[in-house]
Amino acid sequence: RPAPAPQQPSPQRRFDGPHASSGRHASSRMPRSRRSSTLGWCLLWLGLMAFACGVALLIQSWLESRGELWSLGVPIAIGGQIGLLLGLVLQLERIWHNSHTTVLQLEQVDVQLRQLERAAADWTAPQGTAAQAFGTAADQ
Repeated sequence: RPAPAPQQPSPQRRFDGPHASSGRHASSRMPRSRRSSTLGWCLLWLGLMAFACGVALLIQSWLESRGELWSLGVPIAIGGQIGLLLGLVLQLERIWHNSHTTVLQLEQVDVQLRQLERAAADWTAPQGTAAQAFGTAADQ
């Protein structure tokens, strides 16, 4: 009589989702949020520099009573403020996007925790104490 085939171990449950392979190469383009972040920082810094330059021209114009510096400083300062506002909007958009992504990831973690709790509850289901098991067997 042939020997019984060895039993394969039962497959274990996985609680994390499978990892998606993106198939992207290192030379692929930056993601949208990274591009907007870089653009936002550039706009913030350029806007700050233009605003500081415009304000310096306005102060110099006021101190030396030079009207030509005033007419040059006002548009530069206003352009700098516009750059600051646009950079701020892009940074806020990036923060909102990152927050939204984090919320979605936390919801996935919450689902996985609930699955883990259910699995742990099934695994540690009350079996009764040894005395109860003995008492039930003796009563029969």
